[in-house]
Amino acid sequence: SLGAQAVREGLDITALSGDEVLRTGTPPRLLDDCAGLVSRPGPSGPGVTRTVAQTVPHASMVIVVTGSIPKAAELRRSALHVPAGVRTAIIVVSLGHELRMQTLGRLSVAHLGDLTDLPRLVSRLVSP
Repeated sequence: SLGAQAVREGLDITALSGDEVLRTGTPPRLLDDCAGLVSRPGPSGPGVTRTVAQTVPHASMVIVVTGSIPKAAELRRSALHVPAGVRTAIIVVSLGHELRMQTLGRLSVAHLGDLTDLPRLVSRLVSP
């Protein structure tokens, strides 16, 4: 949803799943690639943000979506691999949890428990 909306708005995005680059030319292409994703071993924690930094070195914002397993310290360590000055948002998806977000400097960590809260989360992330 986040990526498809960004593409609709004409933003230049790069979408990754592990080390795989997804097609982002149109919302349907991106959603088709997302529909074909399967869980497989790959980079996790700091490895994910390291891959993003290497694949998209000129990113202005990085959004990482994860499940509820990583601890807060691991999430913060992950953000250290994103180049200085790049805004980083980590969205922790945990079914049934209340929407909350904490921002410290260039890092925002959000907890999303219900997909219906996604529009509110996005508006919080994009507000200055």
